[in-house]
Amino acid sequence: MARSIADLRSQRVVILDGPDGYESHPPKQGNPQACSWHLALDAVGTIVSPSP
Repeated sequence: MARSIADLRSQRVVILDGPDGYESHPPKQGNPQACSWHLALDAVGTIVSPSP
């Protein structure tokens, strides 16, 4: 998996994985309300600019 993530990042794909993004957990062990949507939306905002 680390190689896949490195390959994607080398192609300038934004990956929100790890301590500064999404940290995975075992199935059915997570808290959906704790999802860091603001990190995803901030990342989108840095790569997509609104059309005039």
